[in-house]
Amino acid sequence: ATAAAVAAQADFRHEQRAPWRCPVCASPFQMQPPEPRADNPLPRQAVPQDLIEIQPSYVQHEWLITAAAEAQGQSTKVDYLLFKLRELGAAPSKKDRAAQILADTRLRDEARLRGDLT
Repeated sequence: ATAAAVAAQADFRHEQRAPWRCPVCASPFQMQPPEPRADNPLPRQAVPQDLIEIQPSYVQHEWLITAAAEAQGQSTKVDYLLFKLRELGAAPSKKDRAAQILADTRLRDEARLRGDLT
């Protein structure tokens, strides 16, 4: 093999197998087994679950833009990230978030009735 081919193979972008640990801290990744799934019926190898969840998706679901200029949609990646953040105590629980949305909606409705909002 030429020196260029060896260098290209050493490049992480050309890695033939999925990484199994963090290159910074060496912590092992939780691996998704190479079992057939609806979105990938013939997986080649186990892949890191965290990296799958964080990378952009090719499948886009419809998003609803509300009057408050909020985007509402469904994403398994966002659900996963929120789950991890909730485990760390860095995101509100689903119950707390639902209560906050309800309170915000009431405040907007009251402001609209007073004429503060158009």
